[in-house]
Formats: sequence, structure tokens, C-alpha cells
Amino acid sequence: MIGNVKLFLDKPVKTKYIKIIFTCQEKKDSVTLFSVESNIWNSKQDEGEVLESGAHLYLFAIQLPSNVNYPPTIRDDSLGHRIEYSLQGFIYLSDQTSKSTNCLPLTYLPLVAVKTNAASENKTVKIERGDEFVLVTAALVNPYLCPGKLDIYPVYPLFPFFFC
Repeated sequence: MIGNVKLFLDKPVKTKYIKIIFTCQEKKDSVTLFSVESNIWNSKQDEGEVLESGAHLYLFAIQLPSNVNYPPTIRDDSLGHRIEYSLQGFIYLSDQTSKSTNCLPLTYLPLVAVKTNAASENKTVKIERGDEFVLVTAALVNPYLCPGKLDIYPVYPLFPFFFC
């Protein structure tokens, strides 16, 4: 996940560090499944540095392990569980106080690769209207699905439409 934190200061502020926390929680039993913290700015001095008034932009990237099967976001209580992902920013000041952004809810729907022999086949469809027709040729490039969705195989046209 990549993103940015925009910080708007109306006056100079002596700051120790700025961090973000990416969290996944199961809400029914109030269990944190995982939480990843990332410092996106650190003062070079122990007592902190002054951030001048104005707008500041900090970029971040959070790398999650790819070998973990993360659950999809579930916001429907009828399934018996609520899985919610969120992102929140924090600024820690030199006077030992901190301020935070509101919690930003995120939706995570994993893509699951599907192994099939159909990926190598092209398909041509003829669409007719009166005396005119269109030939569309498409191939199944990378079949995948998103849990909970019925449209399993996206089809990408190989060629633009040809009128014959």
C-alpha cells in the first residue's frame, strides 16, 4: 500500500516523529488481527525539530507479507463477523503530547489467481444489428476472482472493434 500524509500547520510545531498505523480488526470480538506501524518522518535530534507553518507532504509505503491470506473487508453483520481495515496518522510533539487524524476506513478485497487452461484460448463473438456486424476477439489474460463477486473471469479485447 502506498499513500501520503498531508500536514497543515498554522504555526511552527516542535515535533519528534510522524507515523501511520494500518490495522485490521475483527469487530464482533474486538480482536486486532494485525497492526503495522510505520514512522514516516523522524526528527534528527532527540528533543525534536521545528516543522514550519504551512503544508507538508510525507509519502509512505507499507509492505505486507505476500504469503499471508488476509481476510476481505466484511461490513455485513449478518455473516457473523465484521472485518475492518483502517489507516490513521499520528504526530508526536516534543512536549510529549500527540495528535491524530480520524481513522480512515479502507476496503480490502483480495484478488485470487485462478489456474486454468482457458487462458491460452481466444474467443471471437459476432454481434449483429441489421445488415451490419462487429467481430470482437478476446483472450482470457489473467483469470482471477474477488471473493464475493460472481464475475470470475475478466475478458480483455485483443483488438479494437472491426466493422465488416
